[in-house]
Amino acid sequence: MAPESTSSLAGIAWTLRELRARIAFRYFAVELLTAFFFLIIWKAFPWPIAVAYWDFICTRYRATFIYFEHFIIPDEITIGGTPLPLIASIAVPPTDGHQSRLPARGQSSA
Repeated sequence: MAPESTSSLAGIAWTLRELRARIAFRYFAVELLTAFFFLIIWKAFPWPIAVAYWDFICTRYRATFIYFEHFIIPDEITIGGTPLPLIASIAVPPTDGHQSRLPARGQSSA
């Protein structure tokens, strides 16, 4: 008897068992590589910057591995991922020692 929903882990496991499907090694490799880079970023940067880099890494992984399989990069990744770095550049504190990205009042930016 099939579970009501395949959105749970048990439902997915049941579906794979019924279909006798094997999970490709690529999925394990991608998850392992992602975890490795997340750990490296977590150890190397403070958390606000690490979160911005994690988003960058996730977007690049999705684009790369979807491209390897289908030879396209979906618009959901390219167009949807465009505002995220812009928001992160404002939200994440500067890393070059400056206090603000904006010039102080009365000072020119040149």
